[in-house]
Amino acid sequence: MASAIKAKVKHGLRWAFTGARWASNVLNRSNPEHSYTVWLKRIPSGGDFWDGWLAGKGLQWPEDYKRKTDPNSEIQPEIARFIRSQDDRIIDVGAGPLTVLGKIWNGHRLNITAVDPLGDIYERMLAKHNVTPPVKTQTAAAEELRKFFPESTFDLAYASNCIDHSYSPLKSVEQMIAVTKPGGYIVLHHESDEGSNELYRGLHQWNFRQENGDFVVASPGRPSVNISKALAHKAKFTCEQDGPWLTVIAEKR
Repeated sequence: MASAIKAKVKHGLRWAFTGARWASNVLNRSNPEHSYTVWLKRIPSGGDFWDGWLAGKGLQWPEDYKRKTDPNSEIQPEIARFIRSQDDRIIDVGAGPLTVLGKIWNGHRLNITAVDPLGDIYERMLAKHNVTPPVKTQTAAAEELRKFFPESTFDLAYASNCIDHSYSPLKSVEQMIAVTKPGGYIVLHHESDEGSNELYRGLHQWNFRQENGDFVVASPGRPSVNISKALAHKAKFTCEQDGPWLTVIAEKR
């Protein structure tokens, strides 16, 4: 009985928060800066989680903390498949205070650049908790990568659980493609429909999903954007679904 009541409450909350997000988007559909305004108000909340996570050494994810702070951690196999040389340059976009990427590939130290809009805040946060990052996170938003890096700089651009927190997923992916070399890869790893799952709270404005093999971004009250088609002239997109997790792979043309 208790579980049934809990399910009904959750269903009701999802409808309420979805309706609120729909109304906000519809009422501001003529304002191209609406998503940015919402993001700007909510972005400081992104640091609150990491402050607690660092203080608790990973909280309920201690292995995650250990791996991220280990300068000799191995690159994950699912990412290693996109690396072709020890000289490859890799960028982790929306990396948080500590990149999730392993640092070693086939015995060689990888050349990793980590960026996040809250890079400056994370630097102070890490110092507060006496944590030395194996890779320092620089301050840069996904939507503005070309302000910080020349075109065709990296062999691999990676983002996990962050582009759906951005103010413009389309622009973010477009910028990741821009800073990647022709023939290089852009890899996005996110939970499907995270906006809906998180009731559009905090930075969760968007739903990522696969539709007929294409990468689609949606938000209530807004037209869905098929990024696979919108950016087909820049990269070839494929999608891999593993349970709730969606991996989008784009090979730059």
